[in-house]
Amino acid sequence: MKQLFPDIVTIWLDAHIGDPHYHAHLKAAFASNIDPTNPKPVELSKQDRNYTAWNELDSRIPHQIGIPCELKTFVDINQCLQCIRDSMTRDKRIFLIVSDSMGQYIVPRIIEEYPQAFHNENGEASISIYIFNFYLISSMEWLFDCMDYALAFSHETDLLWRLVHDIARYYAENGKKIA
Repeated sequence: MKQLFPDIVTIWLDAHIGDPHYHAHLKAAFASNIDPTNPKPVELSKQDRNYTAWNELDSRIPHQIGIPCELKTFVDINQCLQCIRDSMTRDKRIFLIVSDSMGQYIVPRIIEEYPQAFHNENGEASISIYIFNFYLISSMEWLFDCMDYALAFSHETDLLWRLVHDIARYYAENGKKIA
């Protein structure tokens, strides 16, 4: 069966969230909520002790309608950049979540290396960047230079809502192209 939509990938770069032994519930909630075929997503507000470690394979379960959604987590900037490069060569739509501490290094680099990723010839982006930081004020200095390319969030619920909204909008726009 031919896939109707281009692949998407959600990439998360963070020194703690990228570690498989930290924030497993948070990653399970994000992975299950961005999956349009998941009938019962994990709720952010209900901590489940069953999520003791995160395995990246958890986000690559076969989907009923052929729309692959992946959540890939990284603690290393270079590995993350390689994943972004690989995803771009495969024409995947990238949703990048990055911590403030790592974002100040990777976001300007992405903007410089891939300016076309933010507006192609059709005015569409192939990457969206979300800065996640509990202490948003500390990120202000470098973020001012990137405000046209990234959105900043200080609460995981707001970030998840926006991410799900943007992914849904992406699928809706692609659905209109097919119709």
